[in-house]
Amino acid sequence: MTHALSQLGIQVVPSMANFYLLCFDAVAGKTAHEAARFLESRHIIPRPTGGGENDTLRITLGLENENTQVIAALTEYMQG
Repeated sequence: MTHALSQLGIQVVPSMANFYLLCFDAVAGKTAHEAARFLESRHIIPRPTGGGENDTLRITLGLENENTQVIAALTEYMQG
């Protein structure tokens, strides 16, 4: 999951938890808020963190097919 997300240009904060913290602050033209709306339109429920200009998004680790769907949706978002 971390490798696939990094290949999309999304920074993943190293963690031992059951979720991924994705950072969009270094991704030109992409934001955590817009990514969250895009994922929600595909029935994936992420959790924005912080508030205001915070550009991170929390996604809980799921089953293999759920993780595959997250990667596919984020690939579509990042390429769109």
